[in-house]
Amino acid sequence: MKFLSVSVIFLLIGSLSFAGNIVDHPFFKAVTGEWVGEGSLTNADGEEIPIREEWKAAINDEGGFSVQGNRQWGEDGQEFRWVYMLNQATELYECEYWHTGMEAPIQFQVQLSDTEVKLTTPIGGGELKVQNRLEGGTLVGGITLVGGGDQVSLNGTVTHKKKK
Repeated sequence: MKFLSVSVIFLLIGSLSFAGNIVDHPFFKAVTGEWVGEGSLTNADGEEIPIREEWKAAINDEGGFSVQGNRQWGEDGQEFRWVYMLNQATELYECEYWHTGMEAPIQFQVQLSDTEVKLTTPIGGGELKVQNRLEGGTLVGGITLVGGGDQVSLNGTVTHKKKK
């Protein structure tokens, strides 16, 4: 009976990530369009870093979902790109992230529901976590970078509003 319970839990967790088609997924439909985001992150020294983003999200030519835009991170400007794909072999969503100055993109594991996407990836002996949650007409993004020893190196929120 214990094995059955564990199997059911894994089946439920897997269903959060697989929906069969990016084009028809409610989360991707809801965030398609042009957005503006503002917020701040706090680093390990307690310094607050303001962030402003403008981006556009759409189904791409390969049948994935792309988010592309520009970000002002404190005094630095960046271009960025998130690309979500459905891995047909595993039937799970995957996400690739890149921004100006990176040599290679970062691969994220994805948990997806109708109103939220959670992304995680190991980085520098720790973990980077990104959570975007739809709340009415806004998209609230949380970012946490945890280093070795479970020390939070970066933490904050960016609130996005759809352009009219």
